Amino acid sequence: MEQNTNAAAGILDTATSRVKNIVDVILAKLNITERGKIENFFMKQRSELNKEIRDLTKNKKTLIDDHQDAVEDLNEKLADAQVEVEEAYTAVTVEDISSNEKAKAFANNYWDNIEVAEQRVEGIKDQILDAEEDFNNEIEEIDTQIDERQRRLNKIS
Repeated sequence: MEQNTNAAAGILDTATSRVKNIVDVILAKLNITERGKIENFFMKQRSELNKEIRDLTKNKKTLIDDHQDAVEDLNEKLADAQVEVEEAYTAVTVEDISSNEKAKAFANNYWDNIEVAEQRVEGIKDQILDAEEDFNNEIEEIDTQIDERQRRLNKIS
């Protein structure tokens, strides 16, 4: 009888062991599945943040290139405008001042032409300053966005 009891206990232990093994397998799968979902989620988030950082970096480079082109164009316009100012100052002919009456009439036109040329120079200088300010603000905004995404990426990595 003792043998039967030991045999029954052995069978029971084996059955309990199998159930326990099955439960362990199921629990392990659940843990892997749940863990896998979480890991997959964070992997996707890291990938998305890296993509956003790459895109923002590309945008920044494009912005820098476009800004350099715009400033070069404005500097060329400024140089032309400065030449126009010099030309306005030297735009006097003998015919324009051949008499006192002609000189008096010419003087108003002379100073008006100089004023227009100088205002054009100032307008272009203002455009350059505005372009620099806008550029700096946009770069600062992009840098802030990159820093924010990098901080988030570091937090979940």
